[in-house]
Amino acid sequence: MSFTPQIGNMGKIIIIVVLYIAGVLADKPDWYPENPTDIEKECLQRYPISKEDKTDIKSLKLNDVPNMSSLLLCVAHGQSVYDIEDELKPERIVYGLYRSLHLNCDVGMVNECLDHHQDHRENGKHEDFLYAFVHCVFERAADECVFDEQ
Repeated sequence: MSFTPQIGNMGKIIIIVVLYIAGVLADKPDWYPENPTDIEKECLQRYPISKEDKTDIKSLKLNDVPNMSSLLLCVAHGQSVYDIEDELKPERIVYGLYRSLHLNCDVGMVNECLDHHQDHRENGKHEDFLYAFVHCVFERAADECVFDEQ
């Protein structure tokens, strides 16, 4: 006589969900660059900011200093999360926050920041828009995102 464990419907659903999540987190999307750190370094060379400003970004603080808006636009474009012609991709912003800062954020919060600062983009002020948008996300992230220590 052999023993065969039985898995109920709920168990099968849980296994499928866990495998799906593991697959999504393990696979890098096609649009995400192979070298995001190199892109950041290149943008920092073109639009330098102080060491303190770099540290502040990692602490979710965005300083209004020369080059910051241009730097944000450079990185966002280089990492395929923002295209002046194709607009911002909230899902990509959420993924980028997770990959770069280990933050799990809700796409709804990102969309609210996007909607709130839409007027800058409609006026063709892409750098102003991106700065205001990222500032909004950073302000809200402290309370609304979960830091994932890896």
